[in-house]
Amino acid sequence: MKNKFLKNILKTLMIAVMAMIVSCGDDDNGGNEPVSLITEVTSPSTLAAGDTLGSSKPATIYKADVSVTGDVTLAGKIYIDDGATLSIDPGVTLTAASTDGDLDVLIIKQGGQIDAQGTAADPIVFTSGGTVGQRSPQDWGGIQILGYAPGKGGATGSTAEGLGDTHGIAGGTDDADSSGTMRYVIIQFAGKIYNENNELNGLGLFGVGSGTTIDFVQTHRCSDDGFEPFGGSVALKNVVGSANEDDQLDCAGPWLGYVSNALAICCNDGGSAVEYDGDEGETGTGTSQTGVTNLVISSHSAGDYATLWREDGVFNVNGGTWYVTNSHSVIHMQNDDSDGIGASLDLRDVTVYYTAENTFSISSNGNTLTYSGTTSSNEGALPADTAWETAADLAAAAVAGTSIGAIDAGFDISWCLWPAD
Repeated sequence: MKNKFLKNILKTLMIAVMAMIVSCGDDDNGGNEPVSLITEVTSPSTLAAGDTLGSSKPATIYKADVSVTGDVTLAGKIYIDDGATLSIDPGVTLTAASTDGDLDVLIIKQGGQIDAQGTAADPIVFTSGGTVGQRSPQDWGGIQILGYAPGKGGATGSTAEGLGDTHGIAGGTDDADSSGTMRYVIIQFAGKIYNENNELNGLGLFGVGSGTTIDFVQTHRCSDDGFEPFGGSVALKNVVGSANEDDQLDCAGPWLGYVSNALAICCNDGGSAVEYDGDEGETGTGTSQTGVTNLVISSHSAGDYATLWREDGVFNVNGGTWYVTNSHSVIHMQNDDSDGIGASLDLRDVTVYYTAENTFSISSNGNTLTYSGTTSSNEGALPADTAWETAADLAAAAVAGTSIGAIDAGFDISWCLWPAD
């Protein structure tokens, strides 16, 4: 009898332990919540000022369209499912409910859509729920978009970095896939680092196709990176990365999109304004990618790289002008792979202006840097109409309503916000 009693006790304890394991097993990488912890919204809904996007449960899946017309709280892991659209009115602010980056995050699933179209006068702002003056990177998880274009390394149907495998599937075969539109959107104090190579970024783009519009978007004080495409073919136009913890823009190849008109303000030692990776040894072959046209980079620290081009990538930068101040090197090429395939970078019809404290190019073993067409590099003072010697100069110009007219008269940054905390 005693033995039977003990066996029953042990059986009960084992069931309890197994339940804990099931419900907590993926908490260190974005996680998958049990059905009991998920709210499903199956009817169209409209959220007004003071409402909550999400719910009191850890995860909410919107299976029908949801419209946000006023300032709301963003609570929990919020999934916009296949066939559903999240629409946000101009001028709306979405504030995370907590300051734990693992709790609040917006995820646009494959087949889901985001329609966030602000204006220069009324941008849409995603921000921390922390007290002004105490906000910091990783306060919430940022915006992660999952598409049907080929993902990192050409992957299809793979788990997106930092997300659990139940709702974090990305990648396919449709280069022209659309996940919606983001225009005049600001993302602040976002991202989450779980461990090395398992992170959420301010705006994560996983296998996002060229039918998606990313135009006039700023990521500010996010972690790990501001923008990061993982494969895909979406273009980034008129984008601003400012004071993000690592790179302002990090591209995990093969990304077949491009950057047109970008401002990168670096504030941390060791990061890059722009980092391009190839296949990182996953396929053992170089991957052709397009690059950056029309780029302004300003750094607070001479330890930053302006651009970093890494192994297993064949990169072609076509046209445009770069302006670089106070970076360690304008072009830094790096090969850390054991397969011996370095980076290959061809600058085609590119004009580069950089201040005297910069080294133009540094390359480690196995990399190739070439110049085509009318490419030129110009060391010394920047042209008079682009004399931004520091990141603070650029921020002041932005506050004053100055456009980056030397790059493109339409590249206005007066709508950006620059809070320290």
